Amino acid sequence: MKKVDAIPLLKNGVGDNGILSPSNAKFYSMFDKNLSTSSDARFGENSNFGYIGYKFNAPIVICQYKVVATSYNYSPQSWLFKASNDGVTWVILDTQPYISVANWKEKIGTMTIDLNNINPYLYYAILPTSKSSSYNGAMYINELTMITLATETKYLIQDKDNNVYKVSNGLLTNLGKIPPVGDLVMKEGFEDLAALNNFGSQLLDISKCKIFMCKEK
Repeated sequence: MKKVDAIPLLKNGVGDNGILSPSNAKFYSMFDKNLSTSSDARFGENSNFGYIGYKFNAPIVICQYKVVATSYNYSPQSWLFKASNDGVTWVILDTQPYISVANWKEKIGTMTIDLNNINPYLYYAILPTSKSSSYNGAMYINELTMITLATETKYLIQDKDNNVYKVSNGLLTNLGKIPPVGDLVMKEGFEDLAALNNFGSQLLDISKCKIFMCKEK
């Protein structure tokens, strides 16, 4: 299994696998994969929303999340990370009681938190629970990333003489006459079948090649 970003790049409030939650919130820049942008994450009396999150189209297991806040004096000091299947009843997956400006500087503006979560949920959200140390309480978050585990699919190439090839560093490398077993494919195989288009001239030298596919169990 490999860790992947569960939320796609957002240019507005709608992604191809879900929507921002609350749906009327204007903080999609937290999900634009651009560290030079940020959103004001104020809450309570300074804002009309209490949490910042994403509603997936189908339940998903989030195993890790990352908060990037590079304006240290305006970084959130404490928060909850929570999940729900109806947007009403929430389960708290993580509590960060206090993160100082010094802590943010030590982590170079990125907090990565592993979750002990095996349950799929539709909603995931971060809820700030205290203001930043700035004079007006503004809190700026550059990026909020939610990580899930995805099953890997990999490929190897085999010719008519049973030679097995892998794709490595832009080259097709002959591994010899090795049976294409699952463990070998997962270790040596390549992920993107479309990448074969980059090896057209080399493939001409492989007579009657065939592709072996293996899904990680």
